[in-house]
Amino acid sequence: MSRKSRRTTGRINQSLRDCGETKGGCQLLARLKEINNPAKRKLQWEFLPSSYKSAAELTATRTKVRVSPQSQNPSKLPSNSFGMKLFFALMVLFVLTLAVITVNPGTINVLTGAVIGFGIELPEDEIAIDLPLIKIPEEPTPETAKNEPEHSSEETEESSPSTTAKEPIRIDQNSSSSIIETQNIIISALPSVTALTLNTTNLGRNSTKDNLTAYSTTSDTDGDLVKVIYNWRRNNDSIAILNMPFEKINNTNDNNTWDYSGWNNNQNTENNSILWIATGGYNGSGGTSGAYKFNGTNQYLTIGYNSALDISQSEGLTISVWIKPDSLPNYGVIVTKGRTAGVDRPNYALRQGNGAGATGKMVFYYRNSADTAWNVYTSTNEVLATNTWQHVAMTYTMSSRNTIKLYVNGTEIPGSWGLATEGNDVPYASTEDLWVGAENTVGGAAVDDPFNGTIDELLIFNRSLTPEQIRLLYNNETDIIFGTETQMQQNWSVCATPNDGNADGAVVCSNTQLISNRLPTVTAFVLNSTDPTLNNTNQNLTAYPTASDADGDTIKQAYSWLLNGTTISKLIMPFEKINGTNTMNIWDYSGKGINGSEAGNAVWNSTGGYDGNGAYTFDGNDDYLNLAAGEIFEAAKPLSIVFWAKLMAYTDAYPEVIQVETDTATSFRMGFSNDVAGDYAGFWFGSNANFVQGRTTGDMSASFLGA
Repeated sequence: MSRKSRRTTGRINQSLRDCGETKGGCQLLARLKEINNPAKRKLQWEFLPSSYKSAAELTATRTKVRVSPQSQNPSKLPSNSFGMKLFFALMVLFVLTLAVITVNPGTINVLTGAVIGFGIELPEDEIAIDLPLIKIPEEPTPETAKNEPEHSSEETEESSPSTTAKEPIRIDQNSSSSIIETQNIIISALPSVTALTLNTTNLGRNSTKDNLTAYSTTSDTDGDLVKVIYNWRRNNDSIAILNMPFEKINNTNDNNTWDYSGWNNNQNTENNSILWIATGGYNGSGGTSGAYKFNGTNQYLTIGYNSALDISQSEGLTISVWIKPDSLPNYGVIVTKGRTAGVDRPNYALRQGNGAGATGKMVFYYRNSADTAWNVYTSTNEVLATNTWQHVAMTYTMSSRNTIKLYVNGTEIPGSWGLATEGNDVPYASTEDLWVGAENTVGGAAVDDPFNGTIDELLIFNRSLTPEQIRLLYNNETDIIFGTETQMQQNWSVCATPNDGNADGAVVCSNTQLISNRLPTVTAFVLNSTDPTLNNTNQNLTAYPTASDADGDTIKQAYSWLLNGTTISKLIMPFEKINGTNTMNIWDYSGKGINGSEAGNAVWNSTGGYDGNGAYTFDGNDDYLNLAAGEIFEAAKPLSIVFWAKLMAYTDAYPEVIQVETDTATSFRMGFSNDVAGDYAGFWFGSNANFVQGRTTGDMSASFLGA
């Protein structure tokens, strides 16, 4: 009695002929869903009949393999009757199976128009699986094309179906274009992000001074190199409106223009046989570094119209891209939003070259909203070179001429607008497509001003990135957001997509980080004497700072006075919060760098201190602050020590406030004593024999000691 099983199949849009034309083989992806009991799973290849020109005899063959959960390494299976060899590797429990069919040159009995199916047999109580069918092509006759069979889910018996057909296909590398050449069809395991964490430089502060960094862990059961494509989000919205690294996403060398921004800019077209190169990217050969190569004649990419790509007045714009020019024509368009339909109305555009004699210059341009004037910003110098990768970027707040910046390899370069009025115009609101590598001008060719060379890693933002962030992009640190990009109360997160050079794995998104504080600033500072006309020793000096805080926080100034350019202080330590946390607030403002660390159980109290802005409390047992080495006391020189203290109880006869070294010529201690009548403040220096005692006005227990 045979056991019934379920099988589902689904077509793929890739034929063996298409694979053959790539000359490098193609790769097709199959995904397996989780299966309750992998020990019951069976892997099979199956050759199904086709309604194309039926003739020659063919017996379809199934190769079945019982797959155990422990099987992880490739296992060679017996060749089937068509000379095709099957290999596979399986992840533990579920998800992905790797399989390779190699079609070797020679004459083999592959049915014209046959379909190769990749399937999994399951018991009736388990879930169905989506499977691809790989079709060996032949042009159908009009009579048979309309009868092409549909494949759908159905209950099947375990059997080996057979069919008849004629005209076997000859596999010969030297044959005409209708003959299939040697190729590999690979069903590969997807890469994965197994962990993703978003942290700030200072975990306790999360201020605009801190960078955000994504930490990801990846895996790939095939052993492929994995590139993580990051897309940053602010308050759940992507900060990029186009994130197009041009990596292989469909196991083929075509249509690798996937947008990772989340704005769905994926209605794209490759024009005039543009070439995608798997190892052509800016970060070298191997791995997952794909890029598009433009012939400088008629090739370009079309990114279908999406309002998300429009930039309006007062809105920020950043374009970041890697280019490798093969030559420098008079004009070579890198990217243009608009000016793609025979009208000169780009919303924004970036190109190489500004005519003869200026082909190495960078140029940003747009049309004004009235369609009456150009706004063109050109680099002062020729900054581009051939046959070398260069990172180029521009930032601009639209209609604000003084905000524009051009960058090459992370460094700002000088430039200028053409006229004094340019750069302030409102941009034209183009509803045309975005092109990469060319434009279409009024009266020009259908493909005008084409770029000649390779383009990689195109990013467009509807915000003007900071110089620090541009440098991070140049350094390929896309896993970092510089602190200057953030503002208080923004919620930041990042999504990561793993790519193994064949396809993408599942997208994983991180935790969020709330930016909670912006730093205060001193906007003006004046130092005056009591009588500015005299400035003699009878006059006081007074500092008048003007400070602001975007969060509305109260500001306290920490002053360090200088005499002839040198600080007069040996140590300035107010114990204010400096790192967004309640620990390690031991910072020296004198400039001497005598900062400290906590020891024992010293506790920083945010509302403590004589002014309520923070202070340390000590339990009288083993608490202290350990300061870095530095010269505080100099023998035979004046010394002043000033502090505020609140003594809660005597737990020692000599509670000390500060101590520097012990029993040396420059050592000293300062604290309190109650071992004689009344309470005293004491100062010890050199050795314990040298003791200076100054009595307080009244007993400390009455005037100093407090609860």
